[in-house]
Amino acid sequence: MATDNSKLDQECKDIMALVYKRGFNIYMLLNKVKKELKRVVNFPPEVIISVCKEFISTSDKSKVRNNYTWFVRVMIAKTTEYQANQNILEHQSYKKSPPIAQNIKDVLKGMFQ
Repeated sequence: MATDNSKLDQECKDIMALVYKRGFNIYMLLNKVKKELKRVVNFPPEVIISVCKEFISTSDKSKVRNNYTWFVRVMIAKTTEYQANQNILEHQSYKKSPPIAQNIKDVLKGMFQ
């Protein structure tokens, strides 16, 4: 698992460097967005990779008028989507695992026997 994280981090660094080489200061923007949103933790690498890939593909077509505005909006949307997916995965894992707390019915039975 540690190798997966290091590969993901390396892919994230590489794609951020590519975006930076294309003339867009992604490092400054990530810090600015993090500060505006008052985030304590960094953005997940999966989100950064996804946004950078989308930025590269759309900037080639010149559909983006203002890079910073586009990047902020997409970054917030992708982060929200990522967090929603993580919550769904967490919920599914809870559904599959046996319940930790006792059933109320069992607790009441034990109290009155």
